[in-house]
Amino acid sequence: MNWITILGIVIIALGTLLTYYGSSLSSKNDKNEITDKIDSFKENIEKVKKENISVSEKEEKIKKIEDEFSSWAEQFEKKKEDHKIAIDKNDVNLREKKAHLNNKWHELYTDFFSSLTEMVAAINKVNEQRKITFKENPKFPNNIYAASDDKFKVIIQFNKNVYWFIWLRIREPLNDNDIPYIEICVSDKADYYSRSWGDLSFKIVPDYDKIRIETMNIFDKAGFEREYKLEPNTKKQLTDLLKKAFEYQIILIEK
Repeated sequence: MNWITILGIVIIALGTLLTYYGSSLSSKNDKNEITDKIDSFKENIEKVKKENISVSEKEEKIKKIEDEFSSWAEQFEKKKEDHKIAIDKNDVNLREKKAHLNNKWHELYTDFFSSLTEMVAAINKVNEQRKITFKENPKFPNNIYAASDDKFKVIIQFNKNVYWFIWLRIREPLNDNDIPYIEICVSDKADYYSRSWGDLSFKIVPDYDKIRIETMNIFDKAGFEREYKLEPNTKKQLTDLLKKAFEYQIILIEK
C-alpha cells in the first residue's frame, strides 16, 4: 500500500468521524479537539508531501501519522460511546422528570384552562351585547410538555380589535420549582401569535410559596400586585386573578 492510498484512507476516516461528531456532540471543547486534530493531521501531511525524500521514506512517515491517528481515534471512539451512554441516561432522566412534574401539575393547568370556558360563558350571559368568543379551543393536552407555544394556544376574541393569546411558557432544563407559567398577550390582530414575553404572566413559584405577576402595556395599570402568597386552592386563586384581568380588559373596551 503506497502513501497516497494510506493518505486517502486516513482522510476518509477523519471525514466520517467529523460527520458523526458534528451531529451527535455539542461540547465546545470536544469540537475543538477534533478540529485541532484534523488541522494537525493536514499540516503533517503537507510537510511530508513537500519533503525531498524517496517514496519509501514518505510511506514510512505517512504510516507513522496513520498509527498516531489510529491511536487517537480509538480513544475518541471510547469517549464517543461514553458520551452516548451519558446522553441516553440524561434522556431517561428528563422523561422521568417530565412525567413527575406532569403528574404533579397537570390537574392545575387543566382546571385553569377549562375555567376559561366557564368564565367566558358567564360574562356572555351577563352581557349579551358584547359576546366574547374562542378562536382556538382551550383543550389542554394530556402532557404539559406537549403544550409548547407552537402546539397549544388559546385565542379569545373580545371584539374586532382586541384578541388575547394565552399559552404556557415552558422552560428547560427542568427544575422542580420552576414550573411552566401562563402568558397572556394582547393584540389587535386575529392571526397574531407571539413567542415574545406576554403582556401578563402568572408564574407559580412553589419554592417561595408565591405567585408572581409580570405585567406590561395595558396591564401595568390593572392593579395587580407583584407577588401573591400561594393559596391552597391554586386553581381558584389563578382563576380569580384571571377574572381580574378579564374585568379590566372589558372596562377598557367599554370606555
